[in-house]
Amino acid sequence: MQGLQVLGYFAIIGAVVSTSSIHSALNSSKGQEPIGPIDWNCTGNGVFPKPDNCSHYVECWMNNAILWRCTDTMLFDLTYMGCNWPQYVNCGNRPGGPFRCPTPDGYFPDPESCLSFYVCERSIAYKNYCQPGLWYNPNTRACDYPVIFGLRQIETKSLLRGVLAMEKLLVKDRFHKYVKSSNIILLMVIIPLVISLPTLAAIIVMWSPCTPPVITMALTSCKSWSDDGDVSWVEKGVLSVVEFYAWAGSSGAVIFLIWGCVLYPVIIVEAWVNRLSSTRKMRFRASIFIQYRLCQYMSGLWNFVLRTPCMPICVAGTIFCQVISLYIVIGSNNLPIMIIMGAGVLGVDMFILIHVVFRIFSIPYLVSTEFLKSKFINSRSKWLKRFFNSCAPLKVSGGNGIFFDRMTSLEIWKVCVDQLVTLLLM
Repeated sequence: MQGLQVLGYFAIIGAVVSTSSIHSALNSSKGQEPIGPIDWNCTGNGVFPKPDNCSHYVECWMNNAILWRCTDTMLFDLTYMGCNWPQYVNCGNRPGGPFRCPTPDGYFPDPESCLSFYVCERSIAYKNYCQPGLWYNPNTRACDYPVIFGLRQIETKSLLRGVLAMEKLLVKDRFHKYVKSSNIILLMVIIPLVISLPTLAAIIVMWSPCTPPVITMALTSCKSWSDDGDVSWVEKGVLSVVEFYAWAGSSGAVIFLIWGCVLYPVIIVEAWVNRLSSTRKMRFRASIFIQYRLCQYMSGLWNFVLRTPCMPICVAGTIFCQVISLYIVIGSNNLPIMIIMGAGVLGVDMFILIHVVFRIFSIPYLVSTEFLKSKFINSRSKWLKRFFNSCAPLKVSGGNGIFFDRMTSLEIWKVCVDQLVTLLLM
C-alpha cells in the first residue's frame, strides 16, 4: 500500500513535469515573465490558461498559483501549453490583442502588468519594461520601487503555504532529520534576544526615565538625560510596564518576520535537498527531477518575496545598527551607562544577525552545490547528469545581482569594521 501511495504521488507530480517540460521548452527567457502569485482555484498541478486574457497563464503547484504573462506580443497557446506567436495561436473566447492609445501621445500604464508601460507617439504604442524590481507609477510616469508593506501579502502567503506543504511531505515520508539541533539552539538564542531589549527598556524607565530612546522622554518634563523628570516610583512602574510591552511587540514582530518568512523557508529547502541526498527510494528518474524542481520553485518564490528593496534595506540597516552600536560602546565615554548598555545589547543582536542568520542564507547554495556534484547524481543516467549539470544551485538573493554564499557574512562584517574604524578616526 505504501508503494502504491509513492507511485501515486509520483504519477500526480509527473503531470507537472510533462506540461512544465513542454512549457519550458517552448518558452524562451525572453518570451515570458512572472507577474506574481494570485488567488486562483487550482484544480491540480500544471499550467492553465487564464480565461480573461489570452497572453496570461497560471502555473499551479500544491494549490499555489503563479501568474505569468507572455511577452514580445506572444499569446498563450493551448495546443503546446506555452507562449507562441499570435499567428499560430487560437485564443477562442479569451480576450487579447494590441494596446490602443487613449490619446495620440503620452505615457500609459500596461493594463496587464505593473512591470511595463506604453509610450504613445502619433497613436502608435511602444511597449517599455521597467528594470527588475521596479514597478511603473502612473502618478510620476516613471518606474519606482513598489511599497514594501501591503503589496507582497499574496506572495508571502503563497510562500508560507508552499513551505508548510513541503514540511508535511517530509513528515509523511518520515524524514525527521530536518529538525536539526542547530535550529533548536538558534531558536533558544533568539528567544532571550526578544526579551533582552524590552527588559532593558523597562529598567531604563525605572532608573533614568529621561534617557533615550524610551518614550517617557516625551511624557515627562525632562531637563537632561540624567534627570528623573519629577516622576514618582509608582508612575515609573506603570511607564516601565508600558515600555516593556511596546518594545516586546516591536521586537517580537521583527523576530517573527525573520524566523517565519526568512529562516523557515531556508531550513525546509535545506531539509528537502538533504532528503534527496539521503533517500534510497527514488528509483525513478522523473522523481529526482521533480523533487529538485520543487526546491527551485520555492527558492524563486522566496527571492520574489524579498526582492529589491527588501533585502538591500535589511542588510544596510543591519550594518548601520552594528556600526552605531559598536561606536557608542567603544568611542563614547561621556554617555549615560544605560545608553551604553542598550547599544551593547543591540550590538550583540546585530552580531548574531550577521554571523548566524546571514550565514544560514548561504545554506541552500552550499547544500545544492554539494548535491549537484554528489555521487548520487553521477551514478544515474547520462540524461539525468546532463540535466543536473545545466541546473543552477539554489541561491538566496541579496539584491543588485549578488547572493549569499559562504563568505558573505564575513564580507558584511568587514564593511562594518571598516566603517567603524572610519568613525573612530574622525
